[in-house]
Amino acid sequence: HVTIRGNSSHYGAGIQIKDSSFPILNYVTVDSNVALLTGGGIRIVSNCDPTLNQVTVSNNSSTNSGGILIYQYCNPILRNVTISGNYGAGTNENFLHGAGIGIKTNCNPILDHVTITKNIGESGIGEGISVERSYLTLTNSIVWGGTNEQSILLDNYSTAMIEYSDIQGGFEGEGNIDADPLFV
Repeated sequence: HVTIRGNSSHYGAGIQIKDSSFPILNYVTVDSNVALLTGGGIRIVSNCDPTLNQVTVSNNSSTNSGGILIYQYCNPILRNVTISGNYGAGTNENFLHGAGIGIKTNCNPILDHVTITKNIGESGIGEGISVERSYLTLTNSIVWGGTNEQSILLDNYSTAMIEYSDIQGGFEGEGNIDADPLFV
């Protein structure tokens, strides 16, 4: 039951998890942090396998992955996580900056019962989730509310297994829908 708010840093302004085997975050709020380079809210990097349960990542910003950045051989599990209102400054030729979540370089995150909404990317690309050279598993989740109809962006070297989820712009997979979730 911790709130991390109003911090600034070059990397992982709210939380940075690096080279750590199995950290567990339960009931954490990461709000209104600013990273100058990557991971405005949370940065998970370099051989990490954390578990995030009941975590809220909101109103964070960065030039690179405003909400959460998952980078270099990390396999986190996110359950009952909300990622909303984060800002990522766009894309360049080397990286797809996910305003909500950016996943890059041989990562295999598992996201279950995750809500990703109203994240804003400067270029409108990958405002929900951007995946580069990785594999995403997403189930029972909602990815909705960016300015672009394509809320999940995969590069040519990435794949995803997405099931029983509500995805803005749609996504092939068992039980998936593309319908306004009617958030209150």
